[in-house]
Amino acid sequence: MHEIIWIDRKNLMRSKLADKPLYVALPDTGLVSLITATHIIQSQGATLLGFLDADWIPPITLVTKGDPSPPIKIYSTDTLNIFLSETPLPPSLWRLYAQVTYQTLTHLSSTLIISGTGIPNPKRLDIQSIDELRVFYLGKYLETEGINQEIRDKYNTSEKFTGSLAGPYSSIINYLIRENTPFITILVDSYLDYPDPESAAKLILELNSLLNINIDINKLLEKGSEIRLMARQLAIQTRRQNILSGQKTGSPPVGIYI
Repeated sequence: MHEIIWIDRKNLMRSKLADKPLYVALPDTGLVSLITATHIIQSQGATLLGFLDADWIPPITLVTKGDPSPPIKIYSTDTLNIFLSETPLPPSLWRLYAQVTYQTLTHLSSTLIISGTGIPNPKRLDIQSIDELRVFYLGKYLETEGINQEIRDKYNTSEKFTGSLAGPYSSIINYLIRENTPFITILVDSYLDYPDPESAAKLILELNSLLNINIDINKLLEKGSEIRLMARQLAIQTRRQNILSGQKTGSPPVGIYI
């Protein structure tokens, strides 16, 4: 069982009327998506709209300067809604998370889901500039009414991903295909086992271009070493879940290039 608990209904209604895309983030390869979402929330002064209450969520409470909160939350900025899990989920919960992602989309009256993830590059250590990080797109149903033409144009001119994905984003993608729901997933070169704030900064630049917004990445890059140190243990836990997914599905635990 699960329930979305809305704690700020005034801003919830404003968000519904604005029809903003829903950005979905959870711990993944390089923690790229999680770092991206956290930076957007902090730098944009995001509003906490609510959180997910479910008996299947791991018994974890996040505490910031003495203030506790559940690990799966919903935020809103002027340009984006964000559905964020700050804890890795085991493969048995990925389908449930995908269902809740879709329910959150409908509650917020959003028409597009956007996600981003790292894709491991064995030569990542040799890449010194974020300008050299490769970016790939995948998506579906973008001709649906309500999708901005600028978003379509950006997607159509992007380099497309070919390969296989296994993990929580695969569960979300497959569920959105079932529901004929428009989505875009952005994949960025990243480390496999280490938090990668530089790849997160590259992802933010892609979101800026895709959505015609202007989220600054300078502070994120400045705090790169601090983020890597603080998020190291979470990256290890996430890697374990990815390995487990490969054992259960017989598929590679991370995205691969073809």
